[in-house]
Amino acid sequence: MPKRTDPDPDPDSKEYRDRYYTAEMHAVRAYCDFFGFWRGCGYRRCRRAGRCRGDYVVCMEIHRNAVADRFDVARAHVRSRIPADAGAPERHAWTGDPCTANWVGAARRARERAERLARRRAPRERQEDATARTRAS
Repeated sequence: MPKRTDPDPDPDSKEYRDRYYTAEMHAVRAYCDFFGFWRGCGYRRCRRAGRCRGDYVVCMEIHRNAVADRFDVARAHVRSRIPADAGAPERHAWTGDPCTANWVGAARRARERAERLARRRAPRERQEDATARTRAS
């Protein structure tokens, strides 16, 4: 196994969150692929690729109850697919329980809400900066 030269980022940093959410997406898509949700997916790209290519959260929410009895097998399968060179954020996302659609949906909604707030604040902050510059002049 190759040695890692870069240290893992601080768990509170933006880099950690970005890496975590990217790995989480791959982990949840691995669950969708394991169950074969793409076979009945309405999204054409999923059926053509033979794997999940669409909105993985929606797939999980729709089909979760139908396959609830097989989640333990799926969890073991997905955890065995953790990349060997995975860092702490990736390993945390793959070993966590992103298969629960409520948690995945809540995380996605929280990210979207944070992005909306940031977009709303940006014009106000630019206006405040412009006002401060004119007062300073």
